[in-house]
Amino acid sequence: MNNKRSFIRFFAALAVMAPMAWTWPTPLVADEYEGSQSLDETLRAANKGTADAQNSLGIVYRDGLGVPRDYKKSLKWFRQAAEQGLPEAQYNLALMHQDGKGVARDDAEARKWLRQAADKGFAEARYHLGVLCLKGQSDLPANETEARQWFRSAAEQGLASAQYKLGMMCLDGRGGAPDEQEAARWLRLAADQEFARAQTSLGMLHAEGRGVEKDPVLAVMWFGLAAQQGDPNASKQREALLKTMTPEQIAEAQKRIISWTPPALEKGRASSQAGAKPAAPAGSVVAPQPVGDGRQTPSSSQAVSF
Repeated sequence: MNNKRSFIRFFAALAVMAPMAWTWPTPLVADEYEGSQSLDETLRAANKGTADAQNSLGIVYRDGLGVPRDYKKSLKWFRQAAEQGLPEAQYNLALMHQDGKGVARDDAEARKWLRQAADKGFAEARYHLGVLCLKGQSDLPANETEARQWFRSAAEQGLASAQYKLGMMCLDGRGGAPDEQEAARWLRLAADQEFARAQTSLGMLHAEGRGVEKDPVLAVMWFGLAAQQGDPNASKQREALLKTMTPEQIAEAQKRIISWTPPALEKGRASSQAGAKPAAPAGSVVAPQPVGDGRQTPSSSQAVSF
């Protein structure tokens, strides 16, 4: 029973994705999948009405995890779990309708399921609704005010992509009054989660002194961290700023890049050293990061390579 629950939780976790890049984890190869747990056990649980198992099977068939990819079977299982009120499944079902996988594309149906997941507090669904409101669709006029509200609700749950979007909307005055200090606050929260575009934007704020103190050392630090993740704009901004700095400032920036640790990781280390398990902040949503979002662990040589 414990193995079955672990299997269900493992695949259910794959549904919780940061949607900025609209990518999913790299699929397990067949032998990895077969070694984790029997598909038959999950199928039995799904047939008994276990929503987590149904959602897991939707992911298995959608991504071809040890089985042939089958969008119609995926859609069937997502729908069964979604109709039971599982927000992860409602989100997954919405994306199937939006992308036309296993069913004809239907933006209105996608928004219906996104809204249900969002109403249950699913941060990725709230972020996705913000994106749709910001861009608009053929049957949905763009609404920046509503987009900003959706981004805020997801940002308050700790979703880095939403924190970045909200920060930029606050900075540009889209969907509400401009507020550079509020923009800097949200960008810093996303940057601390290693969100490259937020790190670049925060670096620009420090370079210009907008909403934060003007500090070229901090600016280069954030540019450097973002550049390590492959952000070309960060590299360009860093190189331009370095030409205006003293050798002492450059050395200090290099030192800060090398020593920088994501606050969540630092907190986890401190908790472990104290003999306690690291805990997520109250009300936060901790989601696995998608493959392909540009994050990587830099080497020391990268950190000091100006």
